[in-house]
Amino acid sequence: MAEFQSYAPGVEVAGRTLFSVVEAAGAFRSLAIEILADQGIKHIREDEWYSQQAFLNAFREIRERVGSTTLRRIGSLVPAIAQLPPADDMTAALKMLNLGYEMNHRNGPIGRYEYEPISSNEGRMICENPYPCEFDEGLLEGVLKLYGAKLGKVSHAPGPCRSRGDDVCHYFVSW
Repeated sequence: MAEFQSYAPGVEVAGRTLFSVVEAAGAFRSLAIEILADQGIKHIREDEWYSQQAFLNAFREIRERVGSTTLRRIGSLVPAIAQLPPADDMTAALKMLNLGYEMNHRNGPIGRYEYEPISSNEGRMICENPYPCEFDEGLLEGVLKLYGAKLGKVSHAPGPCRSRGDDVCHYFVSW
């Protein structure tokens, strides 16, 4: 499944996750609010649930109007804002990312995040979901930062890519 297309029509995203869009928009905050409202996402409440497809449509519009850097920034703020399970170290945090994803999405197939360790401070993350590459790169950077990686690095691995219509993207992470 390519970017920006929910796997099922009823999938929803937690309001606490949507707050990251507004928080990350910075100087474009009012534009982000306008884009979300255009998709029917108004008066965001942390304890409410919203259409994932509307959220993905807003992401597409943010990329088109503001640029991919903002999507990366949004992703980088999600780990600190959204509800994620606790973890004792970086490896555990990366392994728990999928559980956090499941805690913030509901009502149908949502995809997955799968971590494969390579060594004690590097691994590969498989991202199979409808979000854009830039968002997932930022998300992984945010996890690294949240768990104390001062020199964390995320890079898109060669191979499949959702921006080219593939089902997954692979990323190398190191810290």
